[in-house]
Parts: sequence; C-alpha cells; structure tokens
Amino acid sequence: MRMTLVDLTLATVLAWAGHQVGQEAVPLVGCPAVGQVGPIEAPQGKPKVVALVGIPAEGIAYYQGPVASGVFAP
Repeated sequence: MRMTLVDLTLATVLAWAGHQVGQEAVPLVGCPAVGQVGPIEAPQGKPKVVALVGIPAEGIAYYQGPVASGVFAP
C-alpha cells in the first residue's frame, strides 16, 4: 500500500511539473453600470497579470464593473 501511494504521488507531481505555467497579462474590459443616481462610468485600469496553464492569454479578458469584482471570460 505504501509503495502505491508513493508512486501515485510521484506521478502526480511529475505530471503537474510538466505543465508550463506562465505569467501573462490579459486586458481589462471596463463595464459601465446604471446606479440609483444614474449612469456610472466603466472602470479603467491596467491589464491583469495571471498565471495560466493550458489557456492562451489571447482567448480571455478580465471584465469588471464599477462596484463589483471582476470575472475572467472569453
């Protein structure tokens, strides 16, 4: 049993190490909103730097509204 657990752990670590993790910047897309007192401008900011595994940075962006947290999406 112990040898099987060690083998499984080693295989998992080696498989995980095989993935290339890269720090890449994805664009920030500001989303305007309408509040109780009227329109709220879209936030502006710098691109978000994230660690990506197996996802091309060209395929996603970070969408954020003026008062809410953001989300990564295509």
